[in-house]
Order: sequence, then C-alpha cells, then structure tokens
Amino acid sequence: MSSSKRQEIERLKERIEYLEREIRRYEQQCEKLKQSYDLQYKELNENVEYAKFIQQAFLPTFEEIKLSFPDSFLIYLPKNQIGGDFYFHYHDPSHEYIIFAVGDATGHGIPGALLSMLGLSMLNEIVRYQLTLNPGLILELMRLNLKFIFRRLTTSFRPTTLDELFETYLFDFIAFITESVKYFLAKINPFTFKWQNLKDLFSFSSYMRAVLDKRLEYQIQRQSALYHLIDIDKDYSFSFDMSLGLFYPKKNKLYYSGANLSSLVIRNGDIFELKGVRNPIGFYFEEKRFQTREFELQQGDIIYFFSDGYKDQIGGENQKFSSKRFKNLLREIHNLSMDGQKEALYSYFRFWKGDFEQTDDITVSGIRWSNDFIS
Repeated sequence: MSSSKRQEIERLKERIEYLEREIRRYEQQCEKLKQSYDLQYKELNENVEYAKFIQQAFLPTFEEIKLSFPDSFLIYLPKNQIGGDFYFHYHDPSHEYIIFAVGDATGHGIPGALLSMLGLSMLNEIVRYQLTLNPGLILELMRLNLKFIFRRLTTSFRPTTLDELFETYLFDFIAFITESVKYFLAKINPFTFKWQNLKDLFSFSSYMRAVLDKRLEYQIQRQSALYHLIDIDKDYSFSFDMSLGLFYPKKNKLYYSGANLSSLVIRNGDIFELKGVRNPIGFYFEEKRFQTREFELQQGDIIYFFSDGYKDQIGGENQKFSSKRFKNLLREIHNLSMDGQKEALYSYFRFWKGDFEQTDDITVSGIRWSNDFIS
C-alpha cells in the first residue's frame, strides 16, 4: 500500500473518531436537556396541580349547593386541568334568598383560572358587604371593580375604589336603619301593638332598599363614565361572561341578570329563555347597562345555568354543537332525574366530540325548583 493511501486512511480514521466524539458530546447534551425538560415538566405539573387545588378551594362544593337545591346537578369540565369557568353559590342564613351564578372568564388554563378566582373574590366581597340584592347592579359592580383593577391611566385621576364605594354605601345604610327604627318606634304603641305595624315596616324597608339601589346605580354610572373621560388603554381580553340568579324561595321568584350569557327554564316541555345583555363584565367599546328580570317560578320548573362551552364544542361534521341543538337536547332529557340528565349530557357530549379536542371549558347546572325544604 502506498504511503499516500495510508495517509488518506489515517485522515479518515481521525475524521471518524472526531465525529464519534461529537456524537457522544451531542448525546450528553441531549440527555442533559431531556433531564432538564423532565424536571421542568414535573415542576409545571406540580404547579398546575397546586393551582387546581387552590381554584377548587375557591369554588363551592356540590354538597353546599345541594343544601339549597336538593334536586340538582352540576357538570364542571375544564378544558385543561384548570380553567376559566367558575360557579358561585350563597344561601342567606335566614333562608330569605339564594344566589347562584355561572361565570366564564376569557381564556382557559392558568390565565383563565386566575381570572375566575378574581371573579369569585369580587362576588364574595359584594355578597359579604350585602351592598345590593339587585342582580343587574351586582354585575355592574363587578364591571366597575374589574375596570379599576385593570386600569391603564395616563393621568393622575384615580376613580373611586370599590371599598370607598362600600364606605359611602355604609353611611347610606346606617341612615336607612336609623330611619327604619324611627319609623318603627313612631308607629308602635306597646299597649296597642298589631302585626300590621310590622308589615308597614317591611314595606318601608323594601322602599328604602329600592332607594339605596337607585343611589348605588347612580354612583356606578358616574364612576364608569369617568373611565371614558380619560385616556385608558382598554384591553378587551380581561372580562367575564356571567349568568346570575337571585332566588326567593318563599315567594317563588327568580331575579336574573346576564352578561353575554343566558339561562333557560323548562316547564312542561316549554322553554323560557332568560336572556342576558350582550356585554361582557369588563371594558367594552359600547357598554350597555345590565338589566334585572323577574321570573315567576312554579314547582317542578327546571332552571339551567351554563357557560358557552357545551354549545360551542366542535364535533360531528366539524361544526359547533350550537344553541339550537343544546336547547333541543335539554327539552328531550328534562323529564329524567337530575342524575339521569347529568349522565345524558355527559354521554351526548362524548358522542358529539368524537375524536375532536375539547373546545372550551364547560359548566352546566340544572336545578329542579322546589321550595318545600325551606323552613
């Protein structure tokens, strides 16, 4: 073998050895990257699990809801482990009223979950202060508070905070109590006491509550308008859709308000739609006031609260399930027990979705109305 060929072979060997060293180096780098990725993935999963635990702590348990609505069901299916859908429940200790709501924060996953917890916190705060029992005003308060939280002000102007609004309302409420006591004492003679005096007081209290609601509505509109008088960097992505019902069991009344969401009542196969206002809770280019609607309930009525996730699910021939199909499905299954309806909704959802991914977070709640449990 000639010397030139031997040299060529040596060069090739050296080249092969170099390539082998490079391959081993890349393999080591890949292994380190894989270990780093596995560690980050594990930490991310642990964080998501912990976030899920925190979000569930904010949500009421179904057992709590069953105490208010014994014949009911709840479906809660986040698209990911955590999501932007949420639901709210409050039962007045005196059994005078029950509040139930379903909300849908923009986005899903971690951002949606953070917004959903913010929505629950605002609802809890409004209910805790008992600022108003008007569902439309509750949504207006949430909108005002959300605007304040995500404000982008370019001037030194600072609108009234929700706490300051509560403080103003508190003085109004104290005045209301004072006037009520004065009225009560002026009307009642301890020697000629009649139950009619109490009815007069309750009538007066209802009147004063309406007056306070009007004053609160004025304050909300005034503060909301100020946001449009200053330069604000509006971010439409921070908002909620919501349907909120205030039940008066002893009166068989439902007072309802909705923001981009409606609710349904089915009575003997007939569907009554409680429509919400086409506005989110948050900044919007053309804001409309949230309206409160009254609905007379009857024993056996079924009230459905839901986000838009079920009807927006892609399936079938690559199309949305749609509001029409959703209403027809509820009409078909409304005579089943509440557990039966829940299973039917689960089954049909799986059938419709097929191999498609879940499109959005899903929440559906059904309540068969009865006030027999109220003492």
